[in-house]
Amino acid sequence: MRLVLISDTHNQQRSLRLPAGDVLVHAGDFTMRGTEPEVRAFGEWLADQPYEHKVLIAGNHDFLFEREPQLARSLLPAHVHYLFDSEVTLGGLRFWGAPWQPWFLDWAFNLRRGPELAARWALIPEGYGLYGDKANVAICDEKYRLVNRPIVVELSAGGGPPVFVEGPGEG
Repeated sequence: MRLVLISDTHNQQRSLRLPAGDVLVHAGDFTMRGTEPEVRAFGEWLADQPYEHKVLIAGNHDFLFEREPQLARSLLPAHVHYLFDSEVTLGGLRFWGAPWQPWFLDWAFNLRRGPELAARWALIPEGYGLYGDKANVAICDEKYRLVNRPIVVELSAGGGPPVFVEGPGEG
């Protein structure tokens, strides 16, 4: 199974040239301000992507998913796995998604450090973990320029270690 991992596209998804894969994971910040037109445009783009599976998690720029979650989800293609404190298993691989972050300015999905944020993170089931080093899947830099390649990971059916095919890094 080949995973293509991205985030932080900030309305620039139509400029991306994504590599082939089985699963596209967008880990948030696909809009700049989370407006209805932005989410609609992203949903239309996502519908056109040729991946067998598409996994989506909202980020702190994706306000519509916090303020009007039913409307936001209605703007996504039906076959997208939108994760909100939830999981999906695809080809035997489990994905967990949650948008929460420690309070940062006035962005979406902010929670104060302490019991409220800990309770959200405690929802993550046993068995999830991080293998090796953390990877930044952000496509844009701090000035919202498209500079990084997607991270592409190949997983073998036999259960061997993941193989990083592409990224991260300047592209």
